[in-house]
Amino acid sequence: MKKVVIMLLLFIFTTGCIASYKFSMLKTADPSRLNFSDDNIEIFFSFPTEFFVGNEPVTKGSLQYRQYTGIGFIMKNKTNETMTINWDKVSIKDWAGMSGKQVMHTGIKYNECANSKAVTTIPAKSQTNDIVIPCYALEFKTFGGQARARWNVSMLPSPRQVSKADFGLFMPLQIGNKTIEYNFEFQAIAN
Repeated sequence: MKKVVIMLLLFIFTTGCIASYKFSMLKTADPSRLNFSDDNIEIFFSFPTEFFVGNEPVTKGSLQYRQYTGIGFIMKNKTNETMTINWDKVSIKDWAGMSGKQVMHTGIKYNECANSKAVTTIPAKSQTNDIVIPCYALEFKTFGGQARARWNVSMLPSPRQVSKADFGLFMPLQIGNKTIEYNFEFQAIAN
């Protein structure tokens, strides 16, 4: 009986576990906290996921993992001035180290990712929330014909393929008449 339970647990762990990443923020006093604050902004980050079942190059069957679809954030304008995000100037440094990757955000159609985008205005002492989606992460896939076609969004590879990934978000903000450039850096470690 004990042997059967152990074998069942091994089977569940090797075939049924959901692979995921644990995120940290680099170059901060407390990397485990996914936030940043200064005199201008307070920003909290998250990494939204979509469940995915895929075939990876492993010894047994189909594996499950979370597909990371972008960088979510809630940002508060701490100033007494209007703040804007010019989405055409925001970019991502991807997990492979390539910088200058174009982005989109909530409300933009996936097939219009490369088009010019309207700015987001954040009035004084207010906040906004959004998701930054890198254009390189978008892929239109068909599964057995157009009846099963959909957009696939994957910002990071499976944690079983890449155990550690560093990536970044470059976000210049216009605050009143000055521009302040923020460069947020993250690390994802496979669980």
